[in-house]
Amino acid sequence: MEKNEKKKMDYRQIFIILAVALAFYIVFDLSGRISAAHQMDAEKDLMGTRVAGLQQTEIYLQTQIAYATQSAFIEDYIRPEGKLVQPGDIPIIPIPGDEIQPTQSATLPTPKPTYANWEIWWALFFGD
Repeated sequence: MEKNEKKKMDYRQIFIILAVALAFYIVFDLSGRISAAHQMDAEKDLMGTRVAGLQQTEIYLQTQIAYATQSAFIEDYIRPEGKLVQPGDIPIIPIPGDEIQPTQSATLPTPKPTYANWEIWWALFFGD
């Protein structure tokens, strides 16, 4: 009878060890999934911020397109910047004059004193 009880104990121990191992596997897998969910939430928030910025850019560009298609744009930009004139306008084209040449003041180089070799050696050995 002891062998029968010992076998039952062995099966119970094996079952308990497998159950504990399965529980650990489930807990670690759940932990990994929770971590991945937090990372995806952070990425979702980042993408939401980027989308909001891009929507603002789109609105700005749409207003620029709407302004560029109006006649006010032609009066404000094309005529002054593009140098376009309407019939009846007299265009004025400035003609550049002669280039002004800067005058350089004549500076004479300062003459350097020349010394004889013996004067140089004398100054090196005995001072000035």
